[in-house]
Amino acid sequence: GDGDGDGDHSPFAGVGDSAEPYTEVATPAGNFFTQRVSGWRSNIAWVSVDDEHSFQRFEALFERLELPQRFSSVIPHLSSPRLFSAFYVCRSWCEAHSFHTDYMRPVGLHALTLITPLRDYQETDSFQ
Repeated sequence: GDGDGDGDHSPFAGVGDSAEPYTEVATPAGNFFTQRVSGWRSNIAWVSVDDEHSFQRFEALFERLELPQRFSSVIPHLSSPRLFSAFYVCRSWCEAHSFHTDYMRPVGLHALTLITPLRDYQETDSFQ
């Protein structure tokens, strides 16, 4: 598969339905680490970069989309916004929302979580 989550041939197929909360996945694009969250009313899973090769793939996309330039006016920074990690967030079903905070002020981080679809979702009638 092409790693986009479609069909049974994707290395990430079924990640959200795995019996284990953590899984390691090796792909031609690099190694990834997956984590499911229990207690949320969905099968949401995070698929994060887990080696230099997979990080570089996301970093190239980060630069190609000119995200540092696009967000530099809204993110406090010393020189330029940087990519520290990258994730896919996957789910195939959801029964309820889960509002939460990724970064709390006492931690001392100035971070932004950018979540964007990987597809064009103009059609919304089939959304849950």
